[in-house]
Amino acid sequence: QGPPGSGGPSGATQGDKPDRYGMLGLLSVIRMMDDNLNTLALGTDLTLLGLNLNASDNLYESFVSPWADSRVSRTPEYVLPRCYYISPPALKTVFFQKFCDMTLFYIFYHFLTRPSDAQHQELRASLVKYAYQELLARGWQFQQE
Repeated sequence: QGPPGSGGPSGATQGDKPDRYGMLGLLSVIRMMDDNLNTLALGTDLTLLGLNLNASDNLYESFVSPWADSRVSRTPEYVLPRCYYISPPALKTVFFQKFCDMTLFYIFYHFLTRPSDAQHQELRASLVKYAYQELLARGWQFQQE
């Protein structure tokens, strides 16, 4: 037996308050006595937040946040500046004369071996062609066996 207040068998300090983080604390979660604790431990029913879990489309496209008052629209709420609609300048072979050999090899092999989409096929072919021509001008040769 220990002195009173020491937490020993005769002291009642730990016996009065159950351990919140042990098995006795878990018992209060199971009994569902505290709403905040239940929400934290068990979560929230998503259908109460307005989510249709049986919908065939993706949830992230229509659900913004549980605190948002409105649904998200599919069209963005911004306008691109006019400078984004300007066509890029034409590709010039003079640019390739400024690149080092390693950069030319990277351009050649990267765009030659990577699968491409039809939209950029012509650009990729011209990059490979210009890199190849510049490597030839510098004395490099492409040898196929």
